[in-house]
Amino acid sequence: MQVSLLDELKLKILERVPSAKIIKTNITALNLYHIADDEVIKCQSERNILSLIVAGKKQTSISSYSYLYQQGQCLFSGIAAPSTFHAVNASSENPFLAVSLNVDINKLIHVADNLNKVVFSKNTHNNVVFVFNSNFYIQNCFLRLINVLDDDNMCRYIAPLIEEELYYHILFSQCADELLNLITKRTTTNNIIKAANYIKDKYNESLKFDDVANSVNMSPSAFYKNFKESIGVSPLQYQKQIRLMEAKNLFTIGKTSVSQVAFDVGYNSINQFIREYKREFGFTPTKHINNLGNKYIDDIHSL
Repeated sequence: MQVSLLDELKLKILERVPSAKIIKTNITALNLYHIADDEVIKCQSERNILSLIVAGKKQTSISSYSYLYQQGQCLFSGIAAPSTFHAVNASSENPFLAVSLNVDINKLIHVADNLNKVVFSKNTHNNVVFVFNSNFYIQNCFLRLINVLDDDNMCRYIAPLIEEELYYHILFSQCADELLNLITKRTTTNNIIKAANYIKDKYNESLKFDDVANSVNMSPSAFYKNFKESIGVSPLQYQKQIRLMEAKNLFTIGKTSVSQVAFDVGYNSINQFIREYKREFGFTPTKHINNLGNKYIDDIHSL
């Protein structure tokens, strides 16, 4: 009986990650996932992630939006925002398995430009995260990336070619319109992504969001409306989410001064910081410092 590409991917992931773990591979952008429980994990999303579920089902929440996707489906995330995820009903007997790639957005734009790919649909929603069905070509590219991991030269020279081929295939996939809408200059979605990235880079500064709107050539009213529609929260709420996640990361790597961390991430009021931290994570900064044995993922992006 012919083995499907998903079955081959499952065997390859289990071979490399036999126990529950999330690993970064020799290909810097490539990560493998083996999860054996459905515990909810809160983490910091990276920008521009393409993931493929090889086995199981996953619930991912980014800002106020939630995405459920399963075996054979992909998720593309074009926004850096705190997120939560859990592998639905995962267990040691039926683990959740996945593979993901950090997408180089400039290379993706380069491929789209060479293909003369443009936005044709005028009704595309301002989606910055979207789920779509994978196909043979996408699965095959991920399998080939895993297959070259043991050869340093192939990781260095062949893997980038496979990644570029993967960009080609997603530009012809079910998510093509949404993807092009996101990467094409001067579209509303592209402007919102630029603004969100700017807010993330300046997360600990006092920003005037009307000025952020002007920087991407949008009126304040259009900016606030489309930001909320695309990201799921207001610009101010988005900045707060980034600040709080950065604070949690600082505590996790060993910082112990609550007041200093609050100041470092942009808070002027310690009480406000503690109140919002507890509202976001369910515990105070002090409790986090005293209980660093909890399960967190700090340097791995979400699916």
